[in-house]
Amino acid sequence: MTLAALTLGGLTFLAGCGGNPDSKAKEACQHVERSLRLYAQAASDPDPAAADRKRVAALVELRTALPLASVAAAGSGQWEALRTTLSESPNVEEGRLVPALTQQCQTALAPPSARTF
Repeated sequence: MTLAALTLGGLTFLAGCGGNPDSKAKEACQHVERSLRLYAQAASDPDPAAADRKRVAALVELRTALPLASVAAAGSGQWEALRTTLSESPNVEEGRLVPALTQQCQTALAPPSARTF
């Protein structure tokens, strides 16, 4: 079985197990918010070792958010941008993702009547 088939099968399984796509996006964004806080703290930490630990913890939060965003995107295409942005986290320095993640999570965390996509 190819990797693509396994990935698609896994996402299909997760979509079936998941709840409301909006609630999964919100859950993903709670991890994103923790990541962004840790990343900001790392940037201002004068201790290089402590800053590195915070950056690693921030990346772990993004990695935790990705499967949740994938479930949300599988349930509703409106969360595809969030999933795509999070999928770039292994390849792109987090600082470059901050503006997109901030905007996408503001949308996810807003009440449904106030959302803009």
